[in-house]
Amino acid sequence: MRLISILSAALVVGLGLGACGGDDNDDIVDTSFIYARALNAAVDAPGESFRIGATFLARGLPYSDLTLISGFPTFNESIEITGFLPDGSTFEIDVIEPFSFRTGFEYTIVSTGFVDAPDSFVIENVRRKRPINQIFTQFTHVAPTLGDFKVYLTAPDADLSASAPVATLPYMGYTQSEEIVPGEYQVRVLNASDDELIFDSGPLQFFRDEGAPPERGGHEWFFAFTEKGGATVWPIQLVLTDGNFTFEVSGAGPTSALRVLHADRTLGNIDALVDGDTADPLASNLAYLEDSDRRAVAPADYSVTLTAAGQPDDIILENLIIANPGLEQTLYVLDDGESTVMPLGIDDRRPVATAGRLGFVLGAPLGEIISLYVGDQESVNPDEEEYGALVVRKVAPPFLVSRRSLFPGTSLVSVTVWSNLEDNDPGNDTEELAFGPLPVELLGADVKTLLLLPPEAGSTDVIDPVLIDDL
Repeated sequence: MRLISILSAALVVGLGLGACGGDDNDDIVDTSFIYARALNAAVDAPGESFRIGATFLARGLPYSDLTLISGFPTFNESIEITGFLPDGSTFEIDVIEPFSFRTGFEYTIVSTGFVDAPDSFVIENVRRKRPINQIFTQFTHVAPTLGDFKVYLTAPDADLSASAPVATLPYMGYTQSEEIVPGEYQVRVLNASDDELIFDSGPLQFFRDEGAPPERGGHEWFFAFTEKGGATVWPIQLVLTDGNFTFEVSGAGPTSALRVLHADRTLGNIDALVDGDTADPLASNLAYLEDSDRRAVAPADYSVTLTAAGQPDDIILENLIIANPGLEQTLYVLDDGESTVMPLGIDDRRPVATAGRLGFVLGAPLGEIISLYVGDQESVNPDEEEYGALVVRKVAPPFLVSRRSLFPGTSLVSVTVWSNLEDNDPGNDTEELAFGPLPVELLGADVKTLLLLPPEAGSTDVIDPVLIDDL
């Protein structure tokens, strides 16, 4: 499980080093055990499970995530990798067999490639005797759409022209686990073909644990370069683990992205300014239901000001927002019935081959408490008050709902309204269908958002639905 979403690579590793160490109870290598972890680096895969015989290394491991090291006995000779479908059932992605595990060794089982063309492989290392007091590093390239690249591990800001790469790695290539001197480093990756810089970690600190006895406090760092799509500056990201904790490093510079989507019918055209910069607006002259281009920005706090188009002094509202590292985020301009609001949502636009992914912006009906349901033809029967699976219950619009995976095909979306809530007696609450069932068509790998907005003045409709494609 990913433990920390970082504000800077230096901060994360600094946090981790104080808590991460060798297993103090494992003073020898148990030669009756194998030691294994799993990495999901399959670009369009859902959550994946990894199983060796009856032993699960992971269940539903998200993309670009690593499990921790587990030790267990096994006599099995196959590794099964399965993916999760939207209903929780599984399907086979790949099987690695025959594979001869050796006791006293560590294994990193990697799922990469694509769901319909998997590239699975295993990295084997001798299990070092615990405790350790050195620092070790190992690198692997699991970004299937990129060619060979050169990996540099240097002192911060060292001149690469005067430095030698740790390795030139092909896709699915990896280095051996090698000892380094404890200290501060910088990881940079260049395309082997043209020396284009495609990743810069910024400063990273790799030290022994402070205050550890001389024979303890070391770390074995494993680095995996995985695909990173979207509007951010680098096409890859770094996932690293010392066997006890796992971190994600988005890299230095503008690794976040922001956009604005205008969904407030009460407003005319709008601009959005970042930190008051009128020369380079985040959004310019946006009309209703238009969105701005995504802009890559450095992870930081920003003041975003919404104004009438071309009138920077006509301020509609101002929000302080946090651009999180490695994330694409959207500012939704919405009507809350009394004023304009601008909530910030995470885009999460990675396609999944076996599912359509649908997010929701609940902008109506205003002044009500509502629930949202998604079902299919078999699970939805409004006459029997059956609307499918409950997505959110008893929320007040405007409200953002993160994406959920749905089977390709037609999904039915329904909104109910609750009444009799004033007496604080849930037994008296009543729920009535207010909107839907609305059919929404999704294909595998679709990434869409359904806006449920207030209708035009004078309309008898309760909600005006707008489906947008986020790819």
